[in-house]
Amino acid sequence: MREIDLKYFLDGEEPEPFKVPVPVPVDDTPLGEQLERVAKTALNKLDEVLAIPLPDPSDSSFGNLSRAQTAAANTVIGAQLRVDETAMRIRQDDVMPRLLKILDLESRKLATLEGQVSQVEIHDEK
Repeated sequence: MREIDLKYFLDGEEPEPFKVPVPVPVDDTPLGEQLERVAKTALNKLDEVLAIPLPDPSDSSFGNLSRAQTAAANTVIGAQLRVDETAMRIRQDDVMPRLLKILDLESRKLATLEGQVSQVEIHDEK
């Protein structure tokens, strides 16, 4: 297999080095605070939509409102599931250091017991 000669692809010119874009400065509000504010507003709006009583099924707005409430409920439930899943992962991660401490403690106990057993065996042989 032959090697591809790049001169056929570059038209005799070297490509310019890749330029990393410089981040554009944003306003003074940190993104975390902004996200928290917008999320709170969105949750309040979802709460408002879910609190609207459904009109009579024969009303022309029934279908639109019903779909809006179903979409709002799905959004809230999906978000809650992700929060619960993340919390569960955090709890699972927190167990590992505790298990390692227990394992270390039990290993020390076992080593102590093995040392006592070997001393008893030496005394019994005499």
